[in-house]
Amino acid sequence: MTKWLFNVPTKACFGEGVIEMLSECLPARKVLLVVGRSSAKMTGLLDKVLSLIQRGGGQAVVYEGIKPNPEDWQVEEAAEILKRDGCGAVVGVGGGSVMDASKCIAGLVKSGGKVADYVRRKGKADKRFTSCLPLVLIPTLAGTGSELDPYAVITIKHTREKVVFSHRGFWPKVSLIDPELTYTVPAPATAEGGVDALVHLMETYLTCRESMDVSDGITVSLANTIIEHLPKCLDDPRSPKARRELLWASSLALCGICWVGRDGLFVLHSLEHPLSGVYDIPHGRGLAALLPPFMEMLKDICPERLDLWERNVMTQDELVKWLDRCDIKVRLRDFGVKEDDLRGFVNKALELDGDGECLDGEERMNRDFLLELYRRAM
Repeated sequence: MTKWLFNVPTKACFGEGVIEMLSECLPARKVLLVVGRSSAKMTGLLDKVLSLIQRGGGQAVVYEGIKPNPEDWQVEEAAEILKRDGCGAVVGVGGGSVMDASKCIAGLVKSGGKVADYVRRKGKADKRFTSCLPLVLIPTLAGTGSELDPYAVITIKHTREKVVFSHRGFWPKVSLIDPELTYTVPAPATAEGGVDALVHLMETYLTCRESMDVSDGITVSLANTIIEHLPKCLDDPRSPKARRELLWASSLALCGICWVGRDGLFVLHSLEHPLSGVYDIPHGRGLAALLPPFMEMLKDICPERLDLWERNVMTQDELVKWLDRCDIKVRLRDFGVKEDDLRGFVNKALELDGDGECLDGEERMNRDFLLELYRRAM
């Protein structure tokens, strides 16, 4: 049996109105406030957060403009502003892109260098993050789970590599998870986030060799919650019940509790990152294109786990209908992906998340399997 250590060091405050607690949990008197390009300002959220920071006796330096699929130059620019202005912590308010950028900003300030220095290739990197400034994260989208995990995904602009970074300091000190902040999220982004959260659950469940009933049960419960409540959020964006259920399920999906006592691979994330690194595809839509052929191909290599999933959650046919219901049924060719790109994407996935021949040293996830999955997703 696999041995494990399960530790979530983040204080997670959940519920309608918990954003008001920000004034009570500032980790420094002066903070860098990181937001996206426009939504926080348009909805009035930016002004509200600034007011709460001021109420808590703090001061904020605002860094605006984090783009979807955030790039290394933004992280580096924000880190320089943080150092110049003497901020002692980072507050990130937004979706996964903002939260991931906030983590790397906090890490880069303490660890030095450029983001590209930390890219692992075949398991090796020039530098490793050593420590981070304190983080407070406030998600405005259900999906990535970045508010309750130690991961960040950043694109290196000059190579178009979309890379996963991880460090214990990327766990936020506090996350204020307020469902009311998700009411104004447009339907396409809501659907993309829901698919991302579902895939977080599916990948390790379906590919594990060693399982544990408790972890499997938690995974199935969270998956069924997402499957039930994502369409409800699309039908009624201001439904408190649906938004609450979807947000909490997505927060838990990547915190580690679902793979305690079992192994498994994040195959689809490894394959989607090269796609959106080059084509700037919304992450959830790239995953939605890969998901049906992934289930189809698992019939040959993980039949027992696939059978469990189909009996307890949904079949492949039901998945396709659900994606259609959520208006996120897509193919890679819809984004301009070309057949000639696919071998390069396989090579990049194996370089960043494998040993050059297989993902995470797993022989089942070899070059031929990955290429065929891409082809079926076209």
